[in-house]
Amino acid sequence: MTLPLPNEAVRLQVTVADWREAIREAGAALVAAGAVTPTYTDEMVASVEKLGPYIVIAPGIALAHARPSPAVLRAGLSWVSLATPVEFGNSANDPVSLVVGLAAPSPGGHLDIMAELAEILSDDERMALAMTCTTAQQLRETLEGRMMKIVTVCGAGIGTSVLLKMNTEKALRALSLEDRWEVQATDVATAREVARTADIVLTSADLVEAIGKVPARVIVIHSFTSVEEVTDRLREYLR
Repeated sequence: MTLPLPNEAVRLQVTVADWREAIREAGAALVAAGAVTPTYTDEMVASVEKLGPYIVIAPGIALAHARPSPAVLRAGLSWVSLATPVEFGNSANDPVSLVVGLAAPSPGGHLDIMAELAEILSDDERMALAMTCTTAQQLRETLEGRMMKIVTVCGAGIGTSVLLKMNTEKALRALSLEDRWEVQATDVATAREVARTADIVLTSADLVEAIGKVPARVIVIHSFTSVEEVTDRLREYLR
């Protein structure tokens, strides 16, 4: 992936009051990444005020942008996911939960970026995963299409976590996701370190406190022998 999404350009689960604030968040992220000056944010808002919510290009997705201008320093993107979706006034695609900010220094100065972005935005599975990301690094890895990782955790890492790993693999096959996810069983003592590179941790309620705070989403499984429960919980997470 070559999308220009440095940490400064990514803002996740942001709370905004309305569509103007949402666009301003995308603009501020472009400014922070060094792609534009603050004037470009005003130009993006003015564009919607003049032409309407045409930037809402798909259900839940707005592509905030304005015409090339001196406010654009270089081609750039920002990625702003919203904690609560907001209305832009587009009856077909509201409410919006993701605002992608786009800056182009010339009419043709962003075509490579747009080609790659279009491929990502049209990939429903990858987008569902992207909307669950909690860090910029996790987002970039998701957009790159890397193998996603689930860690199953028990006390010793050789018994119940292995059983849960096997049933998690069955659940992934049931969801037709086996080609995109890898599953690793581990013990609670090493779970926090292993979970640094994971996207999901599956474990029992008794071990959540011992695992502690990790970047990955921690999901409690009540019955390690129930493929149906694991499938349902993963489906809830990925929907």
